[in-house]
Amino acid sequence: MEFELLNAYAKSVVEFLVDQLRYSEKEAVYVVSGYASVIERIGYFDNPQDWAFKIDEAMRYNITPDMWHSVL
Repeated sequence: MEFELLNAYAKSVVEFLVDQLRYSEKEAVYVVSGYASVIERIGYFDNPQDWAFKIDEAMRYNITPDMWHSVL
């Protein structure tokens, strides 16, 4: 998926991952696209940075979107 195809909220998450957590844009878009269904299922936080931190933590602990879906 390309950055332009993401919704505004997902773009904000991507931008934070790139600017603050040192992801490449390609990597951030890929990761956020993969977790988009989890974000939609749980809901949008007031601050997209919260999702960026949650996704980064999930990546560090090898928690996949499928793992989250199994407990939702």
